Amino acid sequence: MGRQILAVIVGLALNLLAAAAGGYFLYHLHGWSEVQQGALGRYALYPIIAVVVGACVGALAKSRPGILAALSLAPGAIAILFARRQSAAHQLILLLSGFLWLVLGALAAKLVFRMRTHKAAA
Repeated sequence: MGRQILAVIVGLALNLLAAAAGGYFLYHLHGWSEVQQGALGRYALYPIIAVVVGACVGALAKSRPGILAALSLAPGAIAILFARRQSAAHQLILLLSGFLWLVLGALAAKLVFRMRTHKAAA
């Protein structure tokens, strides 16, 4: 049980630190408009963060890596929904992209977990 909690805490910390590092990277992109930077962060950087967090959680988890990865990524996906008032269409797009990030992280966690347990069994 302790290792499961550790996996979620490490996933949460990595999610937060990677989001901050991504924001720092976007801040230093000169020549890009604010809209372009937001789209790059939303559609390119956060899916990469989700895969990295999922892989880390999958490497640490003892069981149920997909659920643990989704728990680690949920605060970031939920925070984006409440960041600013959006129209209903934009809110739906953000909701679907947040769900996609959770699924990407869960799949990465399951894949890493499977590879790790397969090597241990062999």
